[in-house]
Amino acid sequence: MNPESNLTDTDTDRLTLLDRIAERVPELDLDEQTVEWTTMDDGAEAPLIEGHIGCVVIRPDGSRYLARVMPDPLAPQ
Repeated sequence: MNPESNLTDTDTDRLTLLDRIAERVPELDLDEQTVEWTTMDDGAEAPLIEGHIGCVVIRPDGSRYLARVMPDPLAPQ
C-alpha cells in the first residue's frame, strides 16, 4: 500500500494506465466515460471504457501496448 495516500498498489497501477491512455488517445475524454475493470486470464487487469472499442497488443515477452481505440458504432448515443 502506498504510505502517502489511501491508494493501493492496484489503484496506482490503474491510474497510471488511464493516464497513459489519455496521453495516447487525447480525443477519448476519460472524465466523460464510465470505466470498469476486468481481470484477464493471466491476472492482468484491463479497463472497460463504455462506448469504445480498443485493442491492446500483447507481445511474446508479455509487454503490452495500446494499438487502437475508437467509438463503438453500436453504443447508444
